[in-house]
Amino acid sequence: MPDGLDPLRDALDFAIEKEEEARLFYTKLSKKARDAGARRLFSELAVEEMRHREKLEQIASGGGIGRFVASARGRKVPDLKIADYLVPMDPAAEHNYQSALVLAMQREKASFRLYEDFARRVRDQALRGLFLALATEEAKHKLRLETEYDEFLKEN
Repeated sequence: MPDGLDPLRDALDFAIEKEEEARLFYTKLSKKARDAGARRLFSELAVEEMRHREKLEQIASGGGIGRFVASARGRKVPDLKIADYLVPMDPAAEHNYQSALVLAMQREKASFRLYEDFARRVRDQALRGLFLALATEEAKHKLRLETEYDEFLKEN
């Protein structure tokens, strides 16, 4: 976990960096996708990651952390656990739609676990709330990807 003089600022900087990495990942997938539905899904996820980054940047510049945290408080996101049973994908490899979905699910699962782990490790309630809110956002993305993957398998 980030470890500087200002734990909240370090956590925000780290989360902003992760959200930007995710935005770039989804943007790249959307550009490579051959199917219009895949392009749309990955483009929408890129936009959501950009919005998360913007919210975090607002918090970092003095915007209230409470509203972002409150939006996720008490929300339990269903877990289809599809990503739990799939073989890890090589991020550097070329991907068809199915393998791109698998890779995306696994990334979202890893992000979810990272933020949950951070939340368990901190004592500051605002910071814990921030990490739990970020974990919830990642869980929502994972659910969306797992649902799409399930539909893809049913159609093919």
